[in-house]
Amino acid sequence: MLTISNSAFNKAQLLLCIIIGTFIVSFLYVFKLFGIYYWSLIAIFLMSLFFLARNVKVSVLAFFLHVKIIFYLVTVSMLLAIVDFIVHGHDPHFNDLIRVSLYFIYFSWAGLFLSRNERYKDCFEKLALAALATLIILGLWEFIAPASFNSNLLEMYSEGKNESAFLVSGPIRDSNSYSGMIVILFFLWSKVTNKTLFNSILQICLFVLVGTLVNFSASRLGTIMFILSSISIAYDELKNGTGAKRLFIISSMLVFFAAVCVNLSKIVSLLENSNAVTVYTRVYGAASERTLQSNQERLDSIANALNFSQSYFHTWGPGMINFSSAWSHGVLPHNIFLFIYAQYGIFSLIVLCLLYLSWKRAVLAKEKRLFCLLVLFSSLLVNALYYPIFYLVLLYIDLKYIAVKRAKCCTGEMI
Repeated sequence: MLTISNSAFNKAQLLLCIIIGTFIVSFLYVFKLFGIYYWSLIAIFLMSLFFLARNVKVSVLAFFLHVKIIFYLVTVSMLLAIVDFIVHGHDPHFNDLIRVSLYFIYFSWAGLFLSRNERYKDCFEKLALAALATLIILGLWEFIAPASFNSNLLEMYSEGKNESAFLVSGPIRDSNSYSGMIVILFFLWSKVTNKTLFNSILQICLFVLVGTLVNFSASRLGTIMFILSSISIAYDELKNGTGAKRLFIISSMLVFFAAVCVNLSKIVSLLENSNAVTVYTRVYGAASERTLQSNQERLDSIANALNFSQSYFHTWGPGMINFSSAWSHGVLPHNIFLFIYAQYGIFSLIVLCLLYLSWKRAVLAKEKRLFCLLVLFSSLLVNALYYPIFYLVLLYIDLKYIAVKRAKCCTGEMI
């Protein structure tokens, strides 16, 4: 069988896998810039479906190996939508279904294709870097020229942005989701990239850019994720790096903290007098009232989810298709577990079981911190289960688990 290294077809397939994955992860709304959004959806769907058909050769079961959660959500949602329409008469909305169906086709193809090759890390390195670069460029564009950004990209949204006090959120519109995504992509890229001098310099540049955009997204969740991921990356570099690299990292950290301490008053004054909303002004400054309101909304969303589920007797729900028509309880639940409980009722327990399976695989693949970062990201957002970054991380964990399992089987170790 031909391998990626000597097959022109597989090289082209790998390249398309990276390109399509980049557009999916960094959000397809970018295509609205060129007026080809719906055509791009059709093209991506057909290409993914073609390559998926070329890779399904082993068994039908392998088709669902890496997209079990998506497959479950789609099938159960269709059944619940029929029941909900009969009982409550809610109208269906297919936006989420179209999105996750596209994820289903693409990640099925990517999983089957990359699971048979040892170069899956190269694919994830390029995909994560390309998606991260796309989101950074769009975030910087929004920060530097918000009026131009709004008129060119965000006209697709029914609601506008307040240009005098906006939160950087790129093409995603939600600052928490945007900041969390760029942190996860940066962390994933840092884990899979080769430790060369160029990549080390690039890592420092990305660290500064990601930290800056997280700050101007004013996201407390993004800030916590950025701090935790930075500590994790620094720990790995100190643990696995050479003596010279350790000295460089420690020296850089000392210089950075010394510079911050010396200029702390100037930094605080600059943040206080800035027109932009930052993490500091969101917590301590003029925007702190909005933070208190946000905290209360999150608490209210818990009661909203439980009250909504009560109308379905805490047993079932409308699924993703009828949910937007059925929901009339105010603020949506800002937690992935409450959100899927409101949508699926007791059927959401299967999703938790599948996530537990992914956790066990993450333990064996030594990716516990990456999985915990994803759970943290999902725990404080409304619909994180419908973001492609969620399935990208789970796919990486699956592929690394397969690689570790294969290596242990070759050496005769117990799994």
